Amino acid sequence: MNLPQPILIDVPFINKLFVEESDWFMKKFFYHINIESYSHLQVVKPNCTTHSNVILLEKENMKHLYALKNITNDYDGWDFIRQVKKYLNKDDYTFKVRGQKLMDGFKSTDPDCRYDYPIEKSKLLRAYFHKKKPKPKPEPTYTFEVFVESNVLRTDSYLVSAKSEAEAKSLVESGLLEPDDTRYPDSELEIKYGVIKNVDTGKTLSWEK
Repeated sequence: MNLPQPILIDVPFINKLFVEESDWFMKKFFYHINIESYSHLQVVKPNCTTHSNVILLEKENMKHLYALKNITNDYDGWDFIRQVKKYLNKDDYTFKVRGQKLMDGFKSTDPDCRYDYPIEKSKLLRAYFHKKKPKPKPEPTYTFEVFVESNVLRTDSYLVSAKSEAEAKSLVESGLLEPDDTRYPDSELEIKYGVIKNVDTGKTLSWEK
């Protein structure tokens, strides 16, 4: 089973300086989990004996998308929310808080309460964890050692940065990388033979005309 990325990371659970605060926080967190849609798993952080990570697992028939519910909209509730943000895995998730139950005197038919309950008018809060879209990984750039022989009886060697052997060859053949040859100022440079070697992988590409 491939587990998802943890929602919370680096939560202390043995360190005596933090055990009381951590114990209070974890009890609150597990109490507020929306068990209709999620189950939880607390695992020891890899290569560590004092901290843990918390993973939420989506149930097959999720009834609601929110992960935490019935958080009181008061000092204690927001203190709990601050703790969630403190341990949040910010590399992989965002955390959003929304209203859940309106305070007395407000109705769901009010214009600003029809689709989403404003936090300032809510007695209880719920919270969502949204997984971030993975950022596209940039293609690696390699360094190539180039050796060419041209039609002006000259051999050159230099370094080229490119993403592939083919791109390096294209740059070499474009002539943009070649310095002006003062010995033959009126000659059009034509490469007769070339070798490209990937400095990082050792892979080579050679060609001749």
